Amino acid sequence: MLLQLITNEMVLSFIVAVTMSGIGDCPPPKAKQDSLVVAYTNGQLRPSDDLVTYSLLNQLTISKTPEQKACYFRLFNEIVMSADGALAESMGKYCAKWLKADSPLVLDHLKRNPDLERRYVLFLSTEFYYEEDSFPSFKQNVLRQFETGSRGYPSEFLKRIESAIKAIDNE
Repeated sequence: MLLQLITNEMVLSFIVAVTMSGIGDCPPPKAKQDSLVVAYTNGQLRPSDDLVTYSLLNQLTISKTPEQKACYFRLFNEIVMSADGALAESMGKYCAKWLKADSPLVLDHLKRNPDLERRYVLFLSTEFYYEEDSFPSFKQNVLRQFETGSRGYPSEFLKRIESAIKAIDNE
């Protein structure tokens, strides 16, 4: 009960922080495939380890208009913060999709949200622990999106993932 209260409190504080940061005003969905997004935002879909949730996550991680991207990024991060159990085990590949698609957006946001950053590191390190040979190309893809002089935080973030992978290996 206490863990659930703490988790709910963390999710609420994250939602407030995201709302206050200006990320995530959601335009009304225009396409039929956005029905899952509408269901989620209306509280009719509770993310879990099922095909409907994975369809929603796929929807939230594809390219869209700038307005949709901001909204979908906010919604995706709500799920990141609340994911547990089997769903948490699957989140790494979706976090990786966001980073591959728009590292500057994601890392700028993570830099300002340490709780969210820890979740991304956890999910990504678990993903790359099992797909170890894919981490070097992922790392290059992320760093390629930044000019050489602006790679400070991205490099630190990637080192945190590498350290977490090693920690899993040592358990």
